[in-house]
Amino acid sequence: MRGAVLLLITLALFLACSKQPDAGKQLRTAQSWHATIDLVSDALHRGKVTAKYAKQVAEVAQEELAKEGGDDHESHVAIEAARALRAETEKRR
Repeated sequence: MRGAVLLLITLALFLACSKQPDAGKQLRTAQSWHATIDLVSDALHRGKVTAKYAKQVAEVAQEELAKEGGDDHESHVAIEAARALRAETEKRR
């Protein structure tokens, strides 16, 4: 019985620790989305993509960044870039 309790506690600790966000992954995700938003924004200004496409990218970026829950500077910058791109697409309607 004592062994089973110890096993359950160990398993619970393992699962709790494994669900913690990886700061490195969050940073890479934010940097990747920021780069994507910059590319799409540039393409929008050059007329290479439609405003509808750019808006979709901005929306997905915002959703994915919110899921990551990053509270670091790069995440905030990427979210703001996504908001700016979305606002730009609204002006082009």
